[in-house]
Amino acid sequence: MLVPSGSYGIALALEPAHNGIAAGQNGSLDRGPNIRDGVTRSTRVTEPIAVTACSEAVLPAPRAAVWQFLLDIPRSTRCLPGVHDVEQVDERTYRGTVRFRAGFLPLTFQATVELSELVPPERIRLAARAIDPLTGEEVIASALAELSELEESRTLLRYAFTVENPGLLGGLGRRMLEEVNRRMIQQFLQCIERELVAADKPSSDR
Repeated sequence: MLVPSGSYGIALALEPAHNGIAAGQNGSLDRGPNIRDGVTRSTRVTEPIAVTACSEAVLPAPRAAVWQFLLDIPRSTRCLPGVHDVEQVDERTYRGTVRFRAGFLPLTFQATVELSELVPPERIRLAARAIDPLTGEEVIASALAELSELEESRTLLRYAFTVENPGLLGGLGRRMLEEVNRRMIQQFLQCIERELVAADKPSSDR
């Protein structure tokens, strides 16, 4: 079902980590048993847990414009809360800083991001890795965006974001991590819409 511009549908899932985003076998987003409305909690507390948020939104811009925005990694990652100072290392690799507060505990990660899949202008996948500064354990995140062209120069963006949270990050609480993911993906999509609308305005109107 299409989501009107300015509104966002969110689905969350909690599953044992499998070192990747929740997706179908063909690499596309899978809203089947592992991603569904509400939250499914794993009882296997001894394993790292992957927290996945999925959303979709209709953006008031043609698919080519949305694709170019997402492909500009330093620009598009500014829409992710807590992400700072993203710089390009090579054609497919970037580095940046991620800061957020989990309860009373501020956390800062130095992350490496790789463009792991590009299917212009339909699908882009990012894979990020960072070291937990307190435990020394690796934290893995991944994002998958799929773009579908609609009539009237609009684009349906489907987006999924997964964090695999071993060590201290996992111990901070699943509900807290759910909320972090939920807020982040909502703010990300809202920011993209604002940026695209602003870019479409004549310079004299800005």
